[in-house]
Amino acid sequence: MIEREDPIKTAVTTAVCATMEGMAFEQMESIEGAPDQLESEDKNLWVSLEIVNPCRGQVIIELPWVYADLVARAMYGEIDGDIPEEVIQDTLAELSNTLAGRFMLELLGPDLDYGLGFPITGKGFCPSIEDRIQSLHFAGSGHNLRVDVVGNDFKEFSEKLTKTSEVMT
Repeated sequence: MIEREDPIKTAVTTAVCATMEGMAFEQMESIEGAPDQLESEDKNLWVSLEIVNPCRGQVIIELPWVYADLVARAMYGEIDGDIPEEVIQDTLAELSNTLAGRFMLELLGPDLDYGLGFPITGKGFCPSIEDRIQSLHFAGSGHNLRVDVVGNDFKEFSEKLTKTSEVMT
């Protein structure tokens, strides 16, 4: 039997690498076995974006403030001095929209529509996640970034897609 890669893991990895390279000029590397906690609680930023169609769930990005600052500077060009906290949070929200869109495009293909909610940002550790189905860690510029996919709908939906593609091959 041919073992297929996990479609969620593949879609997240492709989305993270393409989004970070395209928007922040960052080369990302997938990290296996990284610890769940990134920095200390007061040094993290997270954003959660709800997927509303065709399945329900969330994509959550968590990264250290220092890395969020580097990403914002890469996206906006040369900025003297401190970047306001709101700008960093808005930058991360925009990044989450693009990353979630690419994730859904990779997962569904170009012929199916999807719907995204509005990003919610926060400081510290992301609130507890009960139905996390995938947690992937990446590194760029010496900093870690974690992407969580939340919601059993994703798992069921990706299993259906995998079965459909197996029947077609």
